[in-house]
Amino acid sequence: VMLSYGQAVPAAECPRDVRDGDSCIHNRVQEVDPETNEVVWEYDWWDHMVSYHEVHDADRLPSGETVIIDMGNHRTFTVNQSGAVTWEWSAIEHLDNGTAFWDDHVAGTSRAEEPGPYDGTYQDWTHMNDVDRLPNGNFLMSIRNFDVVVEVDPETDDIVDVFGQPGDHGVIYEQHDPMYLPASGNLLVADSENDRIVEYDRAT
Repeated sequence: VMLSYGQAVPAAECPRDVRDGDSCIHNRVQEVDPETNEVVWEYDWWDHMVSYHEVHDADRLPSGETVIIDMGNHRTFTVNQSGAVTWEWSAIEHLDNGTAFWDDHVAGTSRAEEPGPYDGTYQDWTHMNDVDRLPNGNFLMSIRNFDVVVEVDPETDDIVDVFGQPGDHGVIYEQHDPMYLPASGNLLVADSENDRIVEYDRAT
């Protein structure tokens, strides 16, 4: 069983570079044997804020690597069994002001002000909360605070498909757990702030 969780830790037990007031967060992705509850594999890292910096999702890939979405650092990355990072995609590099995504989907909308361009002060800039590998090898990522789900080609790092529109809450609004349905290719998503489950036709 694969687990993803963040644990609040008192400041005295935190690495010095991530201490934030009276605590920090220790993020863990673990593979657990359900027969014994033994942790048989783990990847972990520390972050300085408990709120909005806890890891939400990770999946084991056919290659044996693990893909992890990291809300606190606005990135998705893969690690191998020895814990080496083998690929990384930064939302700051691919969604922020000056990118094609910003020009096509954010500029001129209410989301151009909030969350606005990344400046390092707004800690919950993306709230990236879900990642899935698709049959074509691409990654589907939920960028909650932008009200979009993006499909990224890991070979090029390009965004090849976008569901939703920043600031248009009639489509999706701070969503969680999107997934493609294999039989139809449609997108099924928990549309959190609209209090509904919705299925969208991928083509239209």
